[in-house]
Amino acid sequence: MINNRPLIWNGIKRQRKIKYIHDAKQYLKRRWNYPIKTQTRDIIDRTLPTSYKRAGRVLFVTSLFLEGRDIYKERAFKASHALDLIMLGAGFIAPPVGLTISIAYFLTDVGLMIYNYNKTGNAKGIGDYVNEFVDHKGWLENGVIWDLTPLLGSTNDSLPIVNPGLIIN
Repeated sequence: MINNRPLIWNGIKRQRKIKYIHDAKQYLKRRWNYPIKTQTRDIIDRTLPTSYKRAGRVLFVTSLFLEGRDIYKERAFKASHALDLIMLGAGFIAPPVGLTISIAYFLTDVGLMIYNYNKTGNAKGIGDYVNEFVDHKGWLENGVIWDLTPLLGSTNDSLPIVNPGLIIN
């Protein structure tokens, strides 16, 4: 280890990053007359790691929000939600391996949804297959682990029928 960094970061990988950042700085200076006075070393050692951490936190919070919105919309906590939360947590509990597994899961899920939408017109993902599987085995009805309708109330998405005998010309 040199400078408390793994050797690979001091070798080819670091040199490639330095070249990309230097080229970007030169492009901004020539094209837009916007010189960047920050040293390339500071960008690599300080700016990029904090940017990666911030981006990871934003994606984590966004994913939790979308999962919570889906649970609220369906008024139930299903097996698919549990699987999604486990995969989301795996990326942050064991970052090198868990993050790889988590990213692979979500990319596979999105790819499967796109494939199914193009084939059948229904975007069915891994979670839908998990819900069907546990329902088929008889473990959980429609994959529902916890029914939240007593807490959240039922959904009333239907429009009320007003004057059912009225004909509009």
